[in-house]
Amino acid sequence: MQKQKPTILVDAFEKDKLLYERLLVYGEEKGVEIKKKEKAGPGDYIIIDADGNRWGIEYKSFMDCYNSIIKKERDGAGRIYGQLAELVYEFDGRAIFMLGAFDPDKDNTKRYSWIVKRVVYSFFSRRSLLITTWILSGPDHIAKFMVDTALEIHKAEFRGRQIRIVLDMPPSKKKIDRKV
Repeated sequence: MQKQKPTILVDAFEKDKLLYERLLVYGEEKGVEIKKKEKAGPGDYIIIDADGNRWGIEYKSFMDCYNSIIKKERDGAGRIYGQLAELVYEFDGRAIFMLGAFDPDKDNTKRYSWIVKRVVYSFFSRRSLLITTWILSGPDHIAKFMVDTALEIHKAEFRGRQIRIVLDMPPSKKKIDRKV
């Protein structure tokens, strides 16, 4: 069976321009094609691996996740519930939720940061999520992770209710990867 070039499709309406720029750079370095996806549907990013498998990724910055939890939609639930349900339905077994790490300076929540963190982390610990969740730091880390994942994902095995926290440490310190 002939392998294809791994591709990452980026939602045309995705707002994080720096992340998109970093994806273009890392994708070119590693031979992963980065394209805009015009068709609406679940997931901000879709990875198509070398075997042709499609992996859906919903990405939220920490504050966007917080707002998606607390702001109620017509059905009374936060927007994130519907987004993740659609992602799991569309990419059964191949759905990934990526959360940007909390940054109190960027997120402008110094006075009430404990509330924001409690809401977001409680969402993951109290809910029966059937989706693999990654917490990553910054656009560089997220872009590198997605490109590396596009190259190696066919070797990975993901299961629901598995949260992996990856902390991007300064070069002088060791990288920590803990399975929760």
